[in-house]
Amino acid sequence: QKGVPLDTITPNNQLKDWIATGGREAVKIYQEAKAKADEAGTDFKAEKPRYAIKAGSKTKYVYVKDVIRTFTDLKIFQFNLITSLEGGGTVIEPK
Repeated sequence: QKGVPLDTITPNNQLKDWIATGGREAVKIYQEAKAKADEAGTDFKAEKPRYAIKAGSKTKYVYVKDVIRTFTDLKIFQFNLITSLEGGGTVIEPK
């Protein structure tokens, strides 16, 4: 299976490590940006990180289930599950 190594039996769940590290970094970035806005006396607005899981139509359910379990183990219950790009509508480019 392609992608980030994920093993639900041994401690080698690199996906979990990557998500947790990304979350910690997001908190640091948030705190730095908020402090900078406070110093400048400007309004501060932030969004929580957003997550997406992309799985092809031929991906076995057990793999997707393991990825979802990894997110829920980290108390992340909101994410997008992308299974196909067909008819997906408009893609909005980030600013």
